[in-house]
Formats: sequence, C-alpha cells, structure tokens
Amino acid sequence: MTAVRTAPDRASLRRERRIADLTVWLLAAASALAAALGASTVLTGWPILDAVYRAGYGAAVAFVAASARRGTWVVLAGAALLVSVGQPAAFVVGVATLALAVGANWFRRRHRRMGALIGAISAQLLLHGGDLGLHGLTAMVALAAPVPCAVSAWRLLPPSTRSRSRKIGSWAALGLLVVVGGGLVALTQALPEARRGAERVRAGVTSLNQGDVEEAERELDRATAAFARSRDAVTSVLTIPARILPLANPHLDAIEQVATAGADLTATAADAARDTDYGALAVTDGRIDLDRFAELRPALEQVQGALTDADANLAQIDVSSLVVPAADAVTELRTKIADTIPTVGHAIRGTELAPGMLGADGRRRWIIGFTSPAEARGLGGFLGYYSVVEAVDGEVDIVASGRVPDLNRADGEADRTLVGPDDYLLRYGRLHPEDQLQDVTLSPDFPSVATVFESLYEQSTGTTADGMIVLDPYALAELLRITGPVTVDGVQLDESNAAEFLLRTQYAAYDDREVRGDVLDEVARTAFDRLLTNRLNDPARLVRLMAPMAAQRRVMAHSTDPAEQAFFEAIGLSGAFPPATSGLDLLAVTNQNAGNNKIDAYLRREIRYEPQIDPATGAVTATVRVTLYNDAQVDALPDYVIANRPDSGQPYGVNWTWLSVHTPLVLDTVTVGGTPMPAEPQREFGWNVYALNVAVPPGPQGTEITFSLRGGLDLDGAYRFRYQTQPLVHPDVLTVVPSVPAEWAPLEPAIVDAPTVEPLDVRWDLTPR
Repeated sequence: MTAVRTAPDRASLRRERRIADLTVWLLAAASALAAALGASTVLTGWPILDAVYRAGYGAAVAFVAASARRGTWVVLAGAALLVSVGQPAAFVVGVATLALAVGANWFRRRHRRMGALIGAISAQLLLHGGDLGLHGLTAMVALAAPVPCAVSAWRLLPPSTRSRSRKIGSWAALGLLVVVGGGLVALTQALPEARRGAERVRAGVTSLNQGDVEEAERELDRATAAFARSRDAVTSVLTIPARILPLANPHLDAIEQVATAGADLTATAADAARDTDYGALAVTDGRIDLDRFAELRPALEQVQGALTDADANLAQIDVSSLVVPAADAVTELRTKIADTIPTVGHAIRGTELAPGMLGADGRRRWIIGFTSPAEARGLGGFLGYYSVVEAVDGEVDIVASGRVPDLNRADGEADRTLVGPDDYLLRYGRLHPEDQLQDVTLSPDFPSVATVFESLYEQSTGTTADGMIVLDPYALAELLRITGPVTVDGVQLDESNAAEFLLRTQYAAYDDREVRGDVLDEVARTAFDRLLTNRLNDPARLVRLMAPMAAQRRVMAHSTDPAEQAFFEAIGLSGAFPPATSGLDLLAVTNQNAGNNKIDAYLRREIRYEPQIDPATGAVTATVRVTLYNDAQVDALPDYVIANRPDSGQPYGVNWTWLSVHTPLVLDTVTVGGTPMPAEPQREFGWNVYALNVAVPPGPQGTEITFSLRGGLDLDGAYRFRYQTQPLVHPDVLTVVPSVPAEWAPLEPAIVDAPTVEPLDVRWDLTPR
C-alpha cells in the first residue's frame, strides 16, 4: 500500500523547510557578524576589506556545511580543533564541536541546521587559529578545511544549478588566475632581489668597518639597486588587482617594507661611506693624528642608527602569516642586520678607545711578543723575541727589543716571583716560567699569559707595560703584505716565504742561536719600523689582513685597562680560553714541546671525537682519538731541531710532547697505541684536564692516543659542542661524529676529516622520532 501525503502534511513540511532555511540564514548571518567583528585575522591589511572577507568566510562556511553531507562536518570540525591547540577555551569549544559533528552522523536524517551550526562555530575557530609552527600553515588549514563541505554541497545541487555554477566558477577561476598571476610574477621577481640586497648590505657594512671604503660603496650601491628592483616589482600595476585578494597583499606589503627598509639603510650607509676617510689614520712621520678618530665616529653612528631603525621597522612584520619564501626574505634581512649591528658598535667603540691606546692621555707602553709554534706551547708556540713600543699623543716608537731568553739573565733574577691567575699558578707554577720567560706561553689562555709576562717583564727590567700583543710567524708574514719584503742576510722574505723561513729554514741555515735571534730581530724590527713610519698608508688593509689571524688565534692582544680589555674580548682579539659553561661540551687538545727543540714544525694531528648523547637523561659517553704524526726527516735536520733534552731519555728525532685534553667529562681510560697509560687529572678554567707525556717517533705510521670519557650535561633540548683549536704549524684534521639512541632523530656529523684552523661551535637540536 502506498502512503499518500495529505495537504496538511505538505504544508507542515513546507513550514519546517522554511524554518530550517531561516535558521540556516540566521546562523550564517551570526557567523558573518562574529567573524567580521570578533576575529582579527589579517587578510589584505585593509581593515574594512578584511572585515568583509571574514564575514563572507563565516557565512560561506555555515552555508556550505548546511548543504554538505554529514561526514564532511567531521573533517571541518577536526580542522577547527587542530588550529585551537594551545588555546584552552577555544580547544574546549573545538572538542565539543567535533563531538557534535561525530554525533550528528548517528542520526537517521541530516539536519541542515546542525550543519550550519557546526560550520558557524568551526569558521570562528579557524579564523582565531593559533600558530601551527610553519609559516602560513594556519591560513592554509583555514582555507582547505571547508573544501570537502563545498565539494559535497556542490554535488548535491540539481544538475541545472551545477551546470550554471560550473560556468560561473570557470570564469571566476580564470579571472582569479590572472589576478593571482600578476602577484606571483611580482613576488618571483622581488624575492630574489630582496635577498640579494640583504647580502650586499652585510658585505657593504663589513667592508666599511674594515676600512675598505671603495668596496663598501660598490656593495652598498649594488644593494640599493637590488632593493629598488624589488620595490619596483611589488608596486607595479600588475600587483594592484592582487592586493585586494586575501593573503596576497600582506605578502606584497611585507616585501615592499623589506625593500624600503633596505633602500633607506643602504642610502644612509653609502652616504656614511663617502664621509668616512680611513686614510686619515695613516701614520705620517711616525705619528697618527688622534683627532681623526673622533671625525670617523659620526659616520659610523649614522650607520648604526640606520641599522637599528631598519630592524625596528622589519620587526613590525608578522612573519607567522607569510608563506615560507616571503617570511624568509624578512628574516634574512633582519638576520643580516642583527649580525652587522654589533660590528658597527665595535668600530665605534674602537674610535673611542684608540686615542687612549696611542697615548692621548699619557705615555702607553706595549710589549710586542713573537711566538713560534715550531716549539709548541699551550698558547701556540714559545715566546722567542719581543719589542717594546711606546706611544705618546699618537707618536709611536720602538724603545727596546731583544730575545726573551736574554731576560732570564737580567739583574735581580733571583727576586722574580710568579704572579698571575690562580689556574695558571696551580697548573704551570711547578714548571717555573719565572726562571725561563720563553715558557710563559704554557697556558692556552692569552689573558693569563699576558698578565704573567707583564709582571715578569717589570720584575726583570723595572719597566711597567700597559699591555701585550703577540704574533706568530703567519701573522708576521701577513704584516709583510703591508710593509713590503724584508731582506735578511741576502734572503728576501715576503708574505709567501716568511713563515716557512722562520719556522723551518732558519734552523737549518743558522746553527748559532744568537745569529737566529739576530735574524728574527731584523725581520720584526724592520717590519715594525715600516709600520710606524709613513709606509703605513692603509691602516684599514692592516685590519683586514689581521682579522683572519685573530680568528685563528695567531695574533692576540691584552690590556691592563679593563675597558680596552673588554673591547679586545668583544672583537675576538683577546685569545681567551672559553670558561666552563653549563650545558656545553668542549674539547681542546693541546701539545706542549717537552724536548726543548723545534720538532713541532713537523707535527701533524688528526683528531676524531665521537660523543654518544642520551637526550632523555643528559648522559654523555665519548671517545677522543688523537693521532700524532712526526714528519721530521732525522737525517736532514740539525740537532737543534730534533735533539731532545738529556733528562727526557728520548732519542733524536722523537717528538716528546706533553699532551692535554680539556673536557667537562670524566676520564675512564687512556691508551697510547692500545696500551693503557696513566694520565694526570687537573682543573683549568672550570674544565677537567687530563695530561700525559707521549713519545711520537718519526715516520708515517702515527701514534694514536685514545681517551674514553663519560659524564652528564644539561642538554635543555639541544647538544652544544665547541672545539678549541691550538694555533700550530699544521691545522688539525678534525672529525666530529655525535650519535643518539635509535628513538631520537639522528645527528649529522659536524665535520669529517677537514683541516680546522678556527674554533668550531656547533649546536644540534635533539628531536624524538
């Protein structure tokens, strides 16, 4: 029997549909109003238009959800719950909405009002969504979440309606493609130019700080041109239609702000470069005009201000709402600026302190020491020769010079007392460097070495020193690039052969120690005489040449004045050994010549560090493998180079070395060539130090020393490691391979079998799989 619907039944059904339609409309209107007034999501950057877009989004999601199948409600509510994580109140509402969507699927009938309610609530949660960790991900989720509902609603439309909507949609998609295409073309052109400009900014300001004004102007002009091209691209007529689209204008506006900030910065920096005359600092007839430093400061302060203003402007851009390429362009320029601001500050501080260092307030006396890693010490090499430079009102003269061992025979030697930091006295006092001043460089910490030597020099000569600078043969060779070649005993030395001559050749050429001292005396004195005369007409070039030497700890400076010493530390010139730091794993391998010879010119080191880290507990076990190679050709070298002191018990040609390892960990065992050996435990700078004497015979086989270590670190989500280099003749060949348990993401090696001349700082984030 077929049921016949009566007229009252049909009227009741129509009334129910009208009520349902009205309810859907009311829910959509409420969703639109709440979205327009309650959410703060930036879509175009124009408040009224953003409110209109948000209202349209709120209404549309409610409408399509009302017309979609119930399964898509779960997808929509689930996405809304996802973006609510981290917002307690919103998360509770999201859980309730998802539960409502799931429950709705258990009813026999689909209720449009229920779909509209779920859509309206989900739309608000999606518009208020928190940061999901990736740039633009929240916005993409908000756009994608209603798509299943929209597709489902479209499929439920009558065929004729679907046909009309398909045509309308096709034309709309074509128009949208044209509009979006213009914006994408602009961004494609603008982003690379903005990044290119950021790189040129850092290069230009770095060149300005180093005194290379011409290169600074070139780089800054290139940066200005790059930013101009970037700004032209995002402000072209092609981008006008795209700016009214959601999410497009913030990206275009962000790149425009980057280009504007960069252009303003480069214009200011270029003007400052043109006003900066580092050549005015040239030595003229042995004197530097100290007033010139004050004249440099305004231009540098102008650059500093421009950098600070640019950083403040860029900080206003919300990168969390941008897609990765645009966010990266903003972040990259801010990073370049952040890297550059301190260096400009150092340059300004240098102009403030330099006059005092050069005797503006009275006589200043500086000891210039020359070390040689041919005979290794903790700082790099033994201290063989010195000069004393005095500065009065910018006039600089060498007032004394000589071999450091000659100070050992100075009057009053018996009265010398070792004065210095506690760590120095405790670890090296038993070796009596007060009797052999050339050994004062036993410590790898230059502030300690300088403090001790300044005291011993005063006790030996009765003359106080205001500071000390040390250079090794590689740094001295760089000086010859400025001064020109030096001819010694018929041999012309320049930057290409001076280091080799001072480290090896001179020992084979001159048997007499006094003659060798005279050679170094002549090289150093001639170079410094030229530096302190009108030959130093490019002081900025001197800074550029010494910068890598400072990074390698081949030139270091110390001052008894706290402000000057703080400046040396800030610019990386102090040569200080890093103090123990919570959570930092450090490795320093130090060789000290124990045979009183020059065989370390032929010493090579391969160092492999394998730490095993447990991120859950902070426990660390590690293996340090140090392989020492002695490349000395015994038959071809004089005794002075390869003969060990008699009480060492070591034959000719053996490298008899005192090997130390600094670490925060505790030593379990140490082996030499596989044989267990004792190591003396000590402390220095807050680190554990384990030391032993090792005999390294000549030949290609090498001698392997293995340290097994264990301990714990305060990891705090990351493993941080530093390798502290020792400036020897040959750079270390270093390998660092950390590992973690299988349940953690593996860590990439920091470095593998690579020559390492500068300290290495690495950080690994510890992430569960």
